Amino acid sequence: MKQPNILLVSLDSLRADHLGIYGHSRTTSPNLEQLSTQGQTTLFKNAYATTTWTLPSHASVFTGREPAEHRIFDKGSKIDPNQTLPQILSGRGYQTAAFINNGWLTQAGITDGFSSRFDIFEMEMPSNRVTKQLNRVKIVLSLKDNGAQTTISQFKNWMDSTNDWFSFLHFNEPHYLYNPPRSFQKPYLSGSAIPSILKQRRVFTKQGDFYADNTSVSESEMNTFTDLYDGEIHYMDEQLGKLFEYLKKTGEWNNTLLIVFADHGELFGERGLVGHHFCLDNALLHVPLIIKWPVTSSSYPSVIESAVSLKHIFGTVLEAVGCDHPRSKALQQYDQESERDTCVFADYRTPTSLLNQYREQVTEFDFSKYDLSLQAVQTQDYKLIADGDDKLLYEITGANQEEKIPREDNEEIYIRLQEELDNRSQNLSPMDQEDQKDLNPNVRDNLEKMGYL
Repeated sequence: MKQPNILLVSLDSLRADHLGIYGHSRTTSPNLEQLSTQGQTTLFKNAYATTTWTLPSHASVFTGREPAEHRIFDKGSKIDPNQTLPQILSGRGYQTAAFINNGWLTQAGITDGFSSRFDIFEMEMPSNRVTKQLNRVKIVLSLKDNGAQTTISQFKNWMDSTNDWFSFLHFNEPHYLYNPPRSFQKPYLSGSAIPSILKQRRVFTKQGDFYADNTSVSESEMNTFTDLYDGEIHYMDEQLGKLFEYLKKTGEWNNTLLIVFADHGELFGERGLVGHHFCLDNALLHVPLIIKWPVTSSSYPSVIESAVSLKHIFGTVLEAVGCDHPRSKALQQYDQESERDTCVFADYRTPTSLLNQYREQVTEFDFSKYDLSLQAVQTQDYKLIADGDDKLLYEITGANQEEKIPREDNEEIYIRLQEELDNRSQNLSPMDQEDQKDLNPNVRDNLEKMGYL
């Protein structure tokens, strides 16, 4: 039997509870909903990222390891690309390509193993100052998308001349700046989006001011952020629908393992935070995950309720191509029965580069309280977050809803989750690293545009 093509689709910053298939009241994702209900598809109701932002989360997807093992928490470190999915699949005869809209994904060696890499953010980056200013005006006026159309166009051109392929498509639409094309604002936002866009730029490009309490976001302003966020999701969903139709039209659909996921979610005021740093809240960790399996004699459940980790994407792909995967359980190994006690883990360490940026923005403020090292373990029902010796226990009460509960009334649950964390710490196998050069100018410009630098 012909080995399947592999397509990973990453939807940056997309929290699960803003999709109808995870309970959202708005119609933001009709194509993803249709995908999740057709044959040979599995919807994972309780999928969790291994961390809260793009670089370390994708490092887990491409290595099958949690951040505590791959240790990619900031720029400057690099793992061996030979241990990543693209390099392994290249060794099995696959043509591999990545299509990237976020400069972080050029770091740490995680996409170095692809034989072709299309940095979409560089293709769309103006080359002179006047064009850059015109481009910014287009963005503010909602006359430009965030790379989705170019991504799909470039993928089509590459796929048309390729057999036996593994491709990674990264979409940046739900990421700040929340600014969908105008026709995708109207269903969600009354009035002009420009005030919200200008407020976002003030908050996200100078987050140091926000976290030093020099800038605030009112409830009505936060509502416009989420309105435009939903519009971004709907626009991206439309582009995904075109991608799916193209795969069907070309006859590639049935023989393609398609994995659609988000690398992390987004905060809109939860815990007093915005963006996607400084906590392990499920608004950041609970993410959509949908798999469309190749048409084979195998059958898979349409819905899986068990808690699963994005790191299992690694084993899932290798299982599909008949390759050993000792580092990561494959999602094919989950059955239809709910395994309520299955544990998943997450780690977060504040990037030093982020804190340095804040300190440059607000020199008189002490940001040390944001210098965090967190780890979490959770099941479908409970979660334990460890911040050094401080431990907090939570009950999962709904999609991205968690309530702190006292340890003394739930000692058995606390002990079990603590043992899980202890066992993981004892069995960690850290990956080797080497130093990586500093960011190139185009990557730096891209990250500045997204408020990282």
